[in-house]
Amino acid sequence: MLSNKTVLGYIGSKRPIIDFIVDTIQGVTGKDTNLTFCDLFGGTNIVGSTFKKLGYKVTSNDLMGYSYIIAKHLIENNENTVGLNDRVLSLINTLNNLPGLRGKITENFCPSGKDGRKFFTDENGLKGDRLRTVIEDWRNDGTLNENEYYWFLASLISNLDRVANTTSVYGAYLKEFKEPAKRTFDFTLLPIVAGSIGTARQGDSNTLIEEIAGDILYLDPPYNSRQYSQNYHVLETIALYDDHKHLGVTGRRDEPHKKSDYCKKATATEALRDLLVNANFTHTFMSYSTEGIISVDTIESIFKMHFDEFKIFEKVHRKYKSNNKNVLIKEPLKEIIFYGRKDKF
Repeated sequence: MLSNKTVLGYIGSKRPIIDFIVDTIQGVTGKDTNLTFCDLFGGTNIVGSTFKKLGYKVTSNDLMGYSYIIAKHLIENNENTVGLNDRVLSLINTLNNLPGLRGKITENFCPSGKDGRKFFTDENGLKGDRLRTVIEDWRNDGTLNENEYYWFLASLISNLDRVANTTSVYGAYLKEFKEPAKRTFDFTLLPIVAGSIGTARQGDSNTLIEEIAGDILYLDPPYNSRQYSQNYHVLETIALYDDHKHLGVTGRRDEPHKKSDYCKKATATEALRDLLVNANFTHTFMSYSTEGIISVDTIESIFKMHFDEFKIFEKVHRKYKSNNKNVLIKEPLKEIIFYGRKDKF
């Protein structure tokens, strides 16, 4: 009844290089798990949950609602707040045997909906709507406490993502349903991450940075023009389950306040500069790609300007990339971690 699969398919997921990130950070700071750890661009929370398992007290932040809900479980829950007991197993069984319900998922993202979109089969949309509604009802009537509510809701988001008819992002859906999307999903719960209970935050990173301080700050800002608010709008609707208007062929949400300055060449450099000026942490680490909007030289210059010590760590992420079947570009793609230490702040 507990899933052992990736929480979400995600742009720029750090799962493939998580060992590199851990080794780099602990290589600089040591393995003192009494240090606080802040993951300012949480995403799927793979980095935050990994450091939680290692023993750190973690704060995870993201602007997107679905990410916040996932963090409410992975970061704020542990074996003392939720557990797989007989009552929970009975609730899972109940959810998997409920009839479907036409709701916001079916109407907006399924073939039988008003716009005929194919993000989910009708069967999975109907099941998703029923479960989303019941989970909310169970929160309101006390069947689920707050910790369990976020566990169940984060799990539903993850369950639906696994049967989405996409190439991992929701900027478009496939014309025909791929085989994994044809399966009717079984509701399973995400694993419980052992460790100290941390804190989930939802807000703009450049605003939140002025309110927080600590030992280790980890940054993983967007590095290309693909806005998360547009590429994961379906998950945002499932998370919020609101009546937001859905626009265009894909049903995107018009939410300008959720668009990141880090995705725009005109604003990314200044956004980073502003964030680092206000970073009140002893150790700051930032993951970035050599394919990023901001050049490596520019980032290095900004770090050197605002920190007392600077280092750079590199890992070849991909030996080459293929533009098509006949052309290979042999320039390696590198994942870079920039490090800065502040003695006083």
